[in-house]
Amino acid sequence: MAKDVEDALCSLPRKTEFALQLDESTFPGNEELWFAKELVTDTKGESTFLVLKAYFTENKVPSSNIMSVATDEAPSMTGSQRGFIAYLKQVAPDILAVRCVIHRHHLVAKRLSARLNSSLQYVITSD
Repeated sequence: MAKDVEDALCSLPRKTEFALQLDESTFPGNEELWFAKELVTDTKGESTFLVLKAYFTENKVPSSNIMSVATDEAPSMTGSQRGFIAYLKQVAPDILAVRCVIHRHHLVAKRLSARLNSSLQYVITSD
């Protein structure tokens, strides 16, 4: 049954363009995830890319369908030579890569005040 659910989740990205949001940190939160894979060795850009590439290959999702990617600001994600985005651009050169700054805002707000943290949580989870 799990494979059927995964196949259903992968059917749309197989035939249409989509955007990715990656977070290789241990930042806790309630997220709707397409998939989660453990990075067994490290969180280097190449390792993260290889896990994503293997998942897409296994599920027949073409990397050419990725139109944009958002990542946290970790060097392993954004490094121009060995960051995840650099590796992804080798297989999908036309993607738009953006850095999500909401993590930094959340961490600051959490330490400033409960009310500000609550407001930021509302913004993060609003549809």
